[in-house]
Amino acid sequence: MEYIVISIILVIIAVIIKFALNIKIKYIKRLKDLAFDKEKNAILNKLPENEEIAREVLNNLKNSHTKVKKSDNPKDTTSVYVVLTDSIIIANIKNTFTRVQTIAHECIHSVQDKAVLLFNFIYTNLYNLFFIILIILKLFNVINGMIWLVTLVFSGLIYYIVRAYLESEAMVKAKYVAKEYMEKSKLITDKEIEVIITGYDDINAIGIKMYLYRLFLEVLVRTFIFSIICCIF
Repeated sequence: MEYIVISIILVIIAVIIKFALNIKIKYIKRLKDLAFDKEKNAILNKLPENEEIAREVLNNLKNSHTKVKKSDNPKDTTSVYVVLTDSIIIANIKNTFTRVQTIAHECIHSVQDKAVLLFNFIYTNLYNLFFIILIILKLFNVINGMIWLVTLVFSGLIYYIVRAYLESEAMVKAKYVAKEYMEKSKLITDKEIEVIITGYDDINAIGIKMYLYRLFLEVLVRTFIFSIICCIF
């Protein structure tokens, strides 16, 4: 019975936060429409290739050690900073005007506290493994569900706090770093830069809170799944 109550509470929490942050499904389509704005993308077509932009941004951040390379998968649309290799992998984001801000975002990750980045990398993998192991053990009735459910909640909160800290800092600063790069490039006018920055403001107003909600929802969903399994088994 207690697991049913917990599951209901988790759903209620997710709904309350959704309304509190004014998260709407239509925002997903809105973000796509904003990102693929042809007029803004035409402006940024005046800039060099993404890898060169990344190197220039790193230089502006006084980072001479991080490596930049293009993703081997042409269908890959997610750029990423890999802390273990200290490298930025640029995905296929040529057709979105958000590409400069996205590149700036990953470059900011490269200059964040390495200890925190390494902790996040290691802890995230352990958290994922921990979740899978808990499910397997509970399916075979090896563990007491309630004790480990509480443990899963606290481990999830740690995951969220560290990840949200790193991503929030990168998301907030990315616009300013991107603007600095565009101004220094001298390849687009000040008026065009303002058009791009306004577009970034529109995207960030929706995107940042949606990402943080998705991240928190990830923790809630895992806890919900384990709670339901405990209820059944």
